[in-house]
Amino acid sequence: MSVTSVDQDNTVENSFQHSQLSKIENDKQENLSTIDTTKDDDEKWARYKKLVEAESISKNYIGDGAQIRLKLGYHDDADWQILLSEVNNTEHPLRELQLDWDDMNMGDSDEAVKRHFIELTKILGTHTIFVKLTFPIPWNNRLAFALEALKDNRFIKHLSTESDGIDLDSARALTEMLMNNQVLLSLDLHFEVFNPGGDHGEGYLNRPVSDETFVELAHSLQASVLERLKIYDINTKGFEILVKSVPKTLTHLDLGENTLSEEIIPILHSYLKSNGATLKELILNDHLATEYLQQQEPSSLSTVKIMQNTSWEARLSRKAHSLNLEMNQLDDTVEPLLVTELTKNDTTFREIILTLNDELNQNHLNYLQTLFDQWKLKYFDC
Repeated sequence: MSVTSVDQDNTVENSFQHSQLSKIENDKQENLSTIDTTKDDDEKWARYKKLVEAESISKNYIGDGAQIRLKLGYHDDADWQILLSEVNNTEHPLRELQLDWDDMNMGDSDEAVKRHFIELTKILGTHTIFVKLTFPIPWNNRLAFALEALKDNRFIKHLSTESDGIDLDSARALTEMLMNNQVLLSLDLHFEVFNPGGDHGEGYLNRPVSDETFVELAHSLQASVLERLKIYDINTKGFEILVKSVPKTLTHLDLGENTLSEEIIPILHSYLKSNGATLKELILNDHLATEYLQQQEPSSLSTVKIMQNTSWEARLSRKAHSLNLEMNQLDDTVEPLLVTELTKNDTTFREIILTLNDELNQNHLNYLQTLFDQWKLKYFDC
């Protein structure tokens, strides 16, 4: 089995993914543009290369700026200054930032990581260039702090947050942020469900989200101009509270990553009739989507496209940056969908990861040829 990566035309360079280090020397001056030209440049460059090798930082150049992924863990102060300098880079300004956590490299204490995370969050709070932020929060009491720092940022258009539990303080901070930011168009909210025992050992419990918190989150949605909303791991009660306050600007609602049952179907019907006039796409888990379509009256709600979570239509409608594609998935139904999506002027896909297998045949190669002919390639690695 081999993996093939394809990066589209509007990506200027993909130096830090797929054989990153083979290209680092050519990019040295570009990527150190924010580091002072002093006698210790070589030491800083050596540190930078180690951060790349450890996948603590990766960067794509996209259009008029950069897409950066940082894996946060225990780093000494010098390494953190390099990471933060990339966020503040002015030659290739930050446009999109994805934060991940290196759970295996938190050190004996995560206090230093928290301290640097706070410093990073403050920088983002005043950043005027970047438009997309994806960040999980590993500490319950840090989500509210992060959202508080972002409350006055009026440039973020896409926000995805994940936490071990959204509490009332976090919900209030989100409300304030959405009231101030009237350009935020898409929001992903992750909730943790009550999980007795689970895979984390006897007695491990995810903190359930209170009804009061859901009510506050409903206020935050009412204050927004969101067009796209994705909700993970929500319970029926929470959904019933939130859906009444979904903004009338919403066109895409993704509930695919939930275990909601058919008991919410009447709630969905009520929402779509009373407040869902602008909604065009609704993603549900596969079972719920099937049940919903079976119960839907043929003449009702024909403008809303109902999609199963695992369907290709749903995967493409999520407008991700990277698409995983196994060759045995290519057929006469998938190939037209891919070509249509990837050739749109506003497509968000910058990378396709193709997994080749023993069942590769001439039809698969024909599909790829059609795809490559219509989608201009900038980077190809096999």
